[in-house]
Amino acid sequence: MFEENEGVRLKRDLPYNKLKAGMIGTAVYVYNGTPPWGYEVEFSDENGVSLGYDPNHPEYFLTVTLHEEDLEPVDDEKLKNINVGMFNRLLYEGKDTTVPAVMRHS
Repeated sequence: MFEENEGVRLKRDLPYNKLKAGMIGTAVYVYNGTPPWGYEVEFSDENGVSLGYDPNHPEYFLTVTLHEEDLEPVDDEKLKNINVGMFNRLLYEGKDTTVPAVMRHS
């Protein structure tokens, strides 16, 4: 089970939302019921803007409702070495993310 504000990694593509397996998000809400657990997860870009954000409705940010089997824990040690937002933006735009230098903090 994940906690609120915990980093999570998406295990599968979600084409409807243009989200790709491997994207890193934040569990912003946990549905505390009987397992399988449900989560509201936000995926953001390098500017902290929610991917899929609609400027016509700035009061909303995009979250995706996911089940525990859709997510895996994020290794905090690995997170120190990448710019998560840039990594997510590149995946969202369908660009190659295999070049580590692009994802590293400066």
